[in-house]
Amino acid sequence: MLGLVILILLIVLLVPLRMNVKARYDEEVRARVHVSWLLRAVHVKFEWLKDHGLLRAKLLGLKTLMKKHIGDWGPEPPKAEEESVPTEPGEEPTSSDVPESSEAKPESSAEKPDASEEKPAAAEEKPSSAPKAEEEKKEEKAEEAPAAAETAAEQTEESKAEEEDLPRLAAINEKLDSLAGKLDEFQGYWYDEKNRRTMRLIGKQLKKMGRHLKPTHFLVEGELGLGDPAKTGKIIGTLYSFYPIFRDNVRIQGNYEEKVMKFRLELKGRLRLGIFVEVALRLLLDKNLRHWIKKLTHKDKDQKDTEESSKVTAEAADQEQKAA
Repeated sequence: MLGLVILILLIVLLVPLRMNVKARYDEEVRARVHVSWLLRAVHVKFEWLKDHGLLRAKLLGLKTLMKKHIGDWGPEPPKAEEESVPTEPGEEPTSSDVPESSEAKPESSAEKPDASEEKPAAAEEKPSSAPKAEEEKKEEKAEEAPAAAETAAEQTEESKAEEEDLPRLAAINEKLDSLAGKLDEFQGYWYDEKNRRTMRLIGKQLKKMGRHLKPTHFLVEGELGLGDPAKTGKIIGTLYSFYPIFRDNVRIQGNYEEKVMKFRLELKGRLRLGIFVEVALRLLLDKNLRHWIKKLTHKDKDQKDTEESSKVTAEAADQEQKAA
């Protein structure tokens, strides 16, 4: 039984998942994805055409584990017509349906009373003769009053703005102090030799995982034309400036006469679960990394403990003051 368990575990960890992707774009998207494991003992197939897809999973090529349709597979349901409420022959239309009648016109000018008859008699009275000096003083006072009110309002606004700026400045100073403290803490972590060894170990394992995830076959072919030779040439030149990276895996031709966009993608790869288990074990065996994880996971707990301890000490100090 132990040997059987070990055999099953090795099969799960070492037998890779194989993936094969083929896609094409030519005014519509067509794609086909195959994922198989253990000589197609488990086979998952996904197909996409235009705006709908089909996902199927089979066991040993016989039993269907899952079958699911994705996207739009049927015609759109007809849109419901707007309901029109007909009026019965004996029923009067509502006020909203009746147009505005000409009877609602404003009163004619003939019905208006004469404005000349309603003139107040007080208009014929002459204003009282007041001395010019008093009038000038009143005008000066009236001009000075709004100016004084404006200055007072400006002073109050300035004082309010200063009062509002004080807590903002205090908050900014607190943030700057916290950032400076975090920067010092980061520098202390960075220059520690244990932390540097842990960072080198993480980088090495990530590189190993990246090499494993790299596809065994990758090809992109196509034709690109934007209708403008200058723009097309600029994009093609920018694309081929990365030729040392992808080399012959990307082959895009420029069409400088027509507006066209056609692409074809081929991708093959494999994935072993054992690689991820190996990387995880190598990282967890590092004592310093385990200390980091423990510190991050128990950060909230430490904060709660410190808050509770501070509350207890504050309550004890209050009791001592009351007793004194």
